Formats: sequence, structure tokens, C-alpha cells
Amino acid sequence: MADGVIPSNEGRGYVLRRILRRAARFSRSAGMEPPFLGRFVDRVVEVMGGAYPELVERRNSIMRVAKTEEERFNRTLDQGLILVEDAMGAAEADGSMVFPGAVAFLLHDTYGFPVEVHQGDRRRAWAYP
Repeated sequence: MADGVIPSNEGRGYVLRRILRRAARFSRSAGMEPPFLGRFVDRVVEVMGGAYPELVERRNSIMRVAKTEEERFNRTLDQGLILVEDAMGAAEADGSMVFPGAVAFLLHDTYGFPVEVHQGDRRRAWAYP
């Protein structure tokens, strides 16, 4: 981000988006309350700022980009989890323990939602097409 890369759907921006979203997802699953990516930015700047002065110079910009991406992902994650729960409930009502492939594709393709993200212990019993 200090080099001007911003989260996007292509190239370096896509890689950055995936890294930020993975950090947000794992932090959230570890019980951290959002927003927390800013804390990581502060720590990286503190530790690496001496070797990479552009981190210090662009701290506010990096913080803003990280915060915006985290907010977007949290909205996506919240919406996706509703769809996951609905799909699981519908499948269970039909007596199935197979997560619908069409829903998994929709979540991933339309929302960029990682398929492996589910809530609760119900996940262990589910098969994926």
C-alpha cells in the first residue's frame, strides 16, 4: 500500500485484497472485535518504519485503505453468513447435509466470500460438492 497498491479485483490489488481479507477473517475468528486492521498497521509501521520510511510517510493513507477494505469485507461477511445459514437451514429441512454447490458458487463468485467460512460446529458434518 505504501507503493500505491490498493485493493481491487486484478493483479497486485487482488493479492492485497486477499491478504487484508484473510487477516480480517482470521482476526475475527480469533475473537477480535472489528475494526482491528488499524492495530496491525500501527504495529507494522512501528517495527518496519525504520527500514521502510515510506511506511511512516504514508501511514494515514495505508490506515485509510485498510479500514475501508475491512469495513467492506465485514459487510460482505455478514451478508454471506446470512446466505450460508439460510442455505444450511434449507438443506437440513430437506434432510440433506450437502451444502448446495450453486450457493457456494454464488457466494464466491458474486460476493468474493470464502467458501470455508462458516459458523459453529455444524460445519464438520457438511459435505461440499
